[in-house]
Amino acid sequence: MPWLFPTVDTWANGLNSAKAGKASRAGARAARVVRIIRMIRLIRLVKLYKYFAESRLYKGARIVPLNRDDDLDKTAPQSRVGAEMSDRTTKKVIIGILIMLICVPLFQPEEVQYINDFLMYEVLDRWTMRNFINQTNIGNSSEIASAIDAWDFAERQLIATTNCIYILYQQGKNVEKEVYVANKPDPSALRATEREIITISKASSDFYKLHGIFDTSAKAFEEAWLGVLLTTFVIALLAVGTMTFASDVNNLVIIPIERMVQLVTEISSNPLGGDLNSKIGDTENTYDGMETTVLLRTITKIAGLMRVGFGEAGAEIIGRNLNLSQSDEGGSAHSMNLLGNGRKIESIFAFCDVRNFTDTTECLQEEVMLFVNRIAHILHNHVVQCGGAANKNIGDAFLLTWKVDPSKMRTGIPEDHGYVADRALLSLIKTMVEMVRYEEFICNFSPTAVATLFERMPSYSCRIGCGLHFGWAIEGAIGSDTKIDASYISPHVNLTEFLEGATKDYGIPLLMSEPFYELLTPMAQVYCRKVDSILKSENDKISSLFTYDIKVEGVIEVKAISKDATKHGQRMSSERKIHKITAIKKSEKTAQVETRRKSHALHEHIRPSIKHRKDEILGGGAPIIEMAPFLPDVWDTDKDLVDIRCHFNGRCRRYWDRALDFYLKGDWQSARYTLCQLDQIMTVDDGPSDFLMRYMEKFAFVAPQNWQGFRDINAKIDEHLLSSTALLDIS
Repeated sequence: MPWLFPTVDTWANGLNSAKAGKASRAGARAARVVRIIRMIRLIRLVKLYKYFAESRLYKGARIVPLNRDDDLDKTAPQSRVGAEMSDRTTKKVIIGILIMLICVPLFQPEEVQYINDFLMYEVLDRWTMRNFINQTNIGNSSEIASAIDAWDFAERQLIATTNCIYILYQQGKNVEKEVYVANKPDPSALRATEREIITISKASSDFYKLHGIFDTSAKAFEEAWLGVLLTTFVIALLAVGTMTFASDVNNLVIIPIERMVQLVTEISSNPLGGDLNSKIGDTENTYDGMETTVLLRTITKIAGLMRVGFGEAGAEIIGRNLNLSQSDEGGSAHSMNLLGNGRKIESIFAFCDVRNFTDTTECLQEEVMLFVNRIAHILHNHVVQCGGAANKNIGDAFLLTWKVDPSKMRTGIPEDHGYVADRALLSLIKTMVEMVRYEEFICNFSPTAVATLFERMPSYSCRIGCGLHFGWAIEGAIGSDTKIDASYISPHVNLTEFLEGATKDYGIPLLMSEPFYELLTPMAQVYCRKVDSILKSENDKISSLFTYDIKVEGVIEVKAISKDATKHGQRMSSERKIHKITAIKKSEKTAQVETRRKSHALHEHIRPSIKHRKDEILGGGAPIIEMAPFLPDVWDTDKDLVDIRCHFNGRCRRYWDRALDFYLKGDWQSARYTLCQLDQIMTVDDGPSDFLMRYMEKFAFVAPQNWQGFRDINAKIDEHLLSSTALLDIS
C-alpha cells in the first residue's frame, strides 16, 4: 500500500543496503538446519507435559513425592473435570504448536538465488580482465578482442539466464558503463520490494564494482500469496483451536450444567412425568467418573427418590420448591415452603391389607421386608399401568389413588374420564390373580422361615383384602419442618379403610361403595353384586356395598418352573413344598373337625391340592408385570376375569338377589330360606351368605321392629327385644 507508506527510492540507499542483503542470504542458508534442530527440541515439550500429568496424578491420588513439602498434601485433590480439561488443553496446545512449526515454513519462500551472484562474478572477472589487458597493453589485438568477447558473452549469459534489468560498471568513483536490458521493466517503475540490488567487488580491492538490479516482482507476487495463505492458515488454526477448546468446556462443564437446569425445570413443571434414567443413559457427552456426570446422576436419583417418597400427593410440593423462579411468600427463592394449605381433589381411593400379617411377621422376622416388597411390586405395577398412583405404604397396608377431573366426572360418561373406575377395579382383581400365579416368588424365603411359617399356618396362602371408594379429600403435606408426609385427609379415606376391614366380616376379598359402583360402566356392573346396605354414622347417608365375585383358589395355577431356573431356586421350592405338606398333615391330625350349623355345610370349600401346584423360580429376580391395553369389554374377554367368577353363575345370582331383597324388606325368614336354596346349588362357601345368616341369627331371623332396610353398624343388639318364639327353627 504505497499511498500509506511512501518509500524514498534512491539508488544510494539501495546500494548501501546491498551489503546487508548479502549477509542475510548467508544466514538463510543455515535456517533449514536450525529449523530441524528446533523440531527436535519439541521433544522436551512432550517430556514437560508428561511431568505435569504425573504431578496431577500424584496430587489427585493423594500421593506426594518424598521431595515435596508437606503443605502440598493438605491441598484438596484436583477434580477429574479439571484434570481432564487440563489434559485435553495441553494435548491440543502441543498439537497446535507442532502444526504451526511444521506448516508455517511451507508458506515462507526462502529461495536464495546463487546463480545471480555467480554470473555477476563471471561478468566482473571478464570485465576486470579486459580492463587489465587494455590498460597494461600486454596482449595483442586478438587477445583484447577475445577478452571483450568473453566479457560480452558473460554479460549476455547473465541477462539471458536471470531477471537482470540493469547493470552498472563502476571503476573507482566513475561509472564506466550502464546497461538497461531491453524488453525489461524500467527499474524506477518497480517498487522497492519488486527489485533486488546486488553489488559485488573484487576481494582484493573495491576499485572495480559491479551493480546489478534484478526484477523480483514474480517472487514478490508469490510471497504476497504465501502471506495471504499464511494469514488464512493462522486464522483457521485459531478458529479450530478455539472451537476445540470451547467444545471441551461445553462437553465437560457447560452442557452438563445446562442439562441439570433443564432436568430441575422439567421436574418442577411435572414432578411425576417422564423417565429420568433414560435422559441420563441415552444422553451424549456423558463421561463416567466426571464430577458433572456424578452430580447429574445424583440429581436424578434424588428426584426419583422424591417422586417415590412423596408420591402423587407430593407432586405439587416438589414442583413448588424446585421452581427456582418462584419465591415463597415472605421469603426468598432459596427457602423451602413445605407446609401450607392443601387443595381439594376428587379421587378413587383403594385400601389394601395383607391377610395374617402379624403372624407372618413373627415367622419371617427380617425376611418380612422381602415379603411386603414383593407384594408391592405386583400391586403397584398393576395400579400404575391402570392409571393410578401409590400413596402410602403402611406396613401391611397400601393406600392407592386414581385422581379424576371433576368437570369430566359431571358428565357421567365413562369415556370422558377414561374408564377410571373400571381401571381401578381391574388393577385390584389382576393383583389378586397375579399373587396366586406368582405365589412361589412371593413366598421364596429361607428354609427356616418357610418351616416356621407353615408350622404356624399349615394352609397359608398370601392374600389381600381391598376396599374401593370414590370421594373428595384434602391433598397436602402433613408434619413439620423435621418430617413431612404427603397424604390425603378425608372421611372418605377412612371409609375406604373401613370397607377393607369389612371384607373380613363378609368373607370376600373386595368391597366397593355405592359412589364407586355408580362410576363403573354397565359392562362391569353386570358382574358386581350388592351385598348389603349400611349406615356408618348418623351424619352419613345410607350406602350400599358391592363386590366382584372372586375365587382364585383352584382356578389360577402357580406358574411352572422356568427352564433357566437355578439349582438353588429349585432346592428352595422343594424345601418349601415339603415344609408345607408336613405342616398340613400335622394340622390334620390335631385339628378338630368342626360341624357346620347350617344346611349348606355339606358343600365344603375345596382348596387346590398341593401336588397340583407348580413352582416358579425367577432366578431371584422379580417377575415382569405387563397388562394388555385396557378395553371396555375386558370383563367378557379376559380369561382370568371369567374364570375367577365362574363359581357364581347367573342362577346363583338370581337366588342371591331374591334373598337380599327379602333381607332388606325385613322378611328374614324368606331370606333365610332363599339363602339355604342358594347354598344347595353352590359348590363353594359364599361369604356374604354366611354373613347375612350370622347377622339374622342374632335376631332369631326376625327383623327388629325399627328395621328400615339397612344395617346400622354402630347400633347395639338388645337381647331383651328378641322374642323367644323367634328362636324356633324354621326348616
